[in-house]
Amino acid sequence: THPLLTAFRASKPAFGAWITLPGVLSARTAAASSPHLSWVVLDCEHGAISIQPGAAESAHAIAGLGAAAPTTIVRIPATGACADGSAGWQIKYVIDAGARGIIVPMVSTRAQAESVVAASRFPPRGVRGFGSPFTHLAWGTSA
Repeated sequence: THPLLTAFRASKPAFGAWITLPGVLSARTAAASSPHLSWVVLDCEHGAISIQPGAAESAHAIAGLGAAAPTTIVRIPATGACADGSAGWQIKYVIDAGARGIIVPMVSTRAQAESVVAASRFPPRGVRGFGSPFTHLAWGTSA
């Protein structure tokens, strides 16, 4: 399930938690703190969470809570520089780690937004390469 998307589709409020401290136990505890959480953000830009391996480990810990786990969103540290492709690896990494959403800070132009979208999608609609044998499991699909 995708609790945040479910809340949006039902036009219901979506409550969440913003996590800035590193550690899988911190992430899992915050995510499990209330059955009313639809989302959690792992802040790799201004928080103390590293993108590698911190975000991946935390995303897996949250997913380990099961189908009722809140949607995991990762705020990557790259800022607006996506138009030159420099943030593509961060986007690919957090999607492969199991993030259901990504916040890319400081995107202020159409070219930057298009670059973010392209980095998030496989060809022909994007430029993201396929590599992870596990990502599809987070989305409930088979490869």
